[in-house]
Amino acid sequence: MPFYRSLFCCCLPNSQKPVKAPPLPSLDTLHDFEDAVLSDELVVIACYVTWCQNCRQIAPKIEQMATDGIVKAEFYQMDIDLNQDASVPLEILATPTFLFFKGGAEIARIVGSDIGKIEAIISQYRRRRLSKQPPQQRKTDKNKVKQKTAPS
Repeated sequence: MPFYRSLFCCCLPNSQKPVKAPPLPSLDTLHDFEDAVLSDELVVIACYVTWCQNCRQIAPKIEQMATDGIVKAEFYQMDIDLNQDASVPLEILATPTFLFFKGGAEIARIVGSDIGKIEAIISQYRRRRLSKQPPQQRKTDKNKVKQKTAPS
């Protein structure tokens, strides 16, 4: 932690200290990467390098998104300098790069530090997942709920 940050944080009362999200699980090997992407849930992998300023700026936002519990996805980070066995076949040419996987298949990729695009991909995935149910079935379910809540 830089000196100025630690000095700033220790000067704040406990109630005002910024809450730091825990770091994302790291994918250090090709085996770790393969295990992570085979999940049935949405998997978000933040690909970075330690010297990248944009990666450092967006990391707290991604960590906060992962710990909020609002987004139903598994978040990981991968240092592409350390895990070249996985990053070279994925053709990651710039950082930060965010990869989205579902069941082992890459469903989206975002290059850059635009948090709005990342949130849009996640919400798009949610809408698709919710809309897989046929429209007639959804109407029937709503009618059942209305019938159950109606006074007898």
